Amino acid sequence: MEDISIVIAGAAGEGVQTVGALLAKTLLTQGYAIFAWQEFESRIRGGQNSYSLRIGESPVNSPLMEADILLALNEGAAEKYRDRLKPDGIMIAPLYRNETGKSMDARFRKSVTDRPLAELAPPGPEKIRSALKGYIPG
Repeated sequence: MEDISIVIAGAAGEGVQTVGALLAKTLLTQGYAIFAWQEFESRIRGGQNSYSLRIGESPVNSPLMEADILLALNEGAAEKYRDRLKPDGIMIAPLYRNETGKSMDARFRKSVTDRPLAELAPPGPEKIRSALKGYIPG
């Protein structure tokens, strides 16, 4: 299995560390090796932080800089961390509407759909999809 990288990003106080730690613990209980790291927490209200996970079958001691999944909890986090997303990665972020009313993320050059988040679980081993679906409402 190729390692998967997930980045959770948001403002100080939005629960970035809580979500990251919960996801890491969940995946550990499924038998995956996890490398987790976080930026130094912003002490400025509204400052953006990230919590990154590298998920694989064998232990590693380094991060992956490109994200397969970016969970941005606000527009500022999406703006700040969008460059870390792989070209074929998935960004879960607040939706923006263009002038025609179509849901899209104009700043990130990708159209998005209004689908339940559980449908966006990444391709790969069923255990990872199952673990993610347990924490992503459908």
